Amino acid sequence: MKFIIVRDGSAFLFSEFGQQVVKPGDVVMLGANVLCGSEPESHITVTTIYADTDFLLDQLRWQYAAFLEDRLDAQGFAETAYTEPAQILHLGEDRAGMLMPWLDEMVALSLDGTRCGTICGCRRSGFRSPM
Repeated sequence: MKFIIVRDGSAFLFSEFGQQVVKPGDVVMLGANVLCGSEPESHITVTTIYADTDFLLDQLRWQYAAFLEDRLDAQGFAETAYTEPAQILHLGEDRAGMLMPWLDEMVALSLDGTRCGTICGCRRSGFRSPM
């Protein structure tokens, strides 16, 4: 999965949901093999996180261990809750601002070539790039 967190600026995003405007405080969630393009209105700064789907399902299972019996239950729950392969979450600037210290740390770790391990289980967890 890919998570694109808009930090500054705005853009027109083109994907399976049609054309939408994204702005600071928005998080774009894209499933595997989902095509997506963008056109910045003037400029845009984003942080992109690539996360392994199996890792996310394991995290979902343990987060809701009282309700989900096993990993297959977690997968069924995820398929029900996230039916669209491309979604925009409008967190708002205040809520997204709470994520920024963690995002900055993941960016720093990925630039150092350090494995972030417990954060997302990947080698390059996030980086700042033009969309």
